[in-house]
Amino acid sequence: MPTGASVGAFSAQQIAGTGLIPITPLGDEFTPVGCLCPRCGETLVTIPERIDERRPDWYSCVRCMNVANRAAGEAADEVYRRAGMRLLGKVRGRWTPMSVECLGCGYLRHVTYTDTLNGTGPACWTCTHGIRPDEPHRVYLFRFPALGALKIGITHNRHDRHLIEHSVNGGVLVATEVVPDRATALSVEAWVLATRRQWLRTSVGPHDFPQGGWTEAWSETDSPPVDLAEICRLIQQLPVQAEPGSTE
Repeated sequence: MPTGASVGAFSAQQIAGTGLIPITPLGDEFTPVGCLCPRCGETLVTIPERIDERRPDWYSCVRCMNVANRAAGEAADEVYRRAGMRLLGKVRGRWTPMSVECLGCGYLRHVTYTDTLNGTGPACWTCTHGIRPDEPHRVYLFRFPALGALKIGITHNRHDRHLIEHSVNGGVLVATEVVPDRATALSVEAWVLATRRQWLRTSVGPHDFPQGGWTEAWSETDSPPVDLAEICRLIQQLPVQAEPGSTE
């Protein structure tokens, strides 16, 4: 969290990433800032702390964002088709994971429009590795002592890449639990993150997680302990839900 002389600099950096021009004094990351959009002339208010560098226009100009979203919706079917997928439904946002069907194997996936357009989305694990979403997956919990942070994540039961990457980058594996499928693993992850919302991203950022995954990390200080085995047991007793949109 920025302090002292860096407070104004942090807010300025966040706003600069959106392309907006601040027209009111800059404060700390939680202080609303009046801005001007140089593209369309709209004036608006944004909060620097909420700006995500991966999705800069979420708290940028709403008018320009709506124009871009409409254009994405018109082009979406062809964009996904060129990437080997069939879009199921209408695009709800350029960074919202959308349900798609892989044209190669027929399995359902969840991929954002932006990742599909840029070619940065994950490859189909069924086509590439023979891994299916209805096979067992693992939910894992890591502790990062140097960061004072905990992180939850999921991986296929036959794929240890994430566990190795986090261990190499200073993580200590606390627990893993095997669940029947990917949808259950994502439900466990979502429940844990929802109950730790007030501690999310309070102490870490993307620079702390070069391997990715910082948005699933939270401050260990004062946050309640995670009984991963019990959470997995309870989630599996709930009625089956549609698989949440996410990537491995």
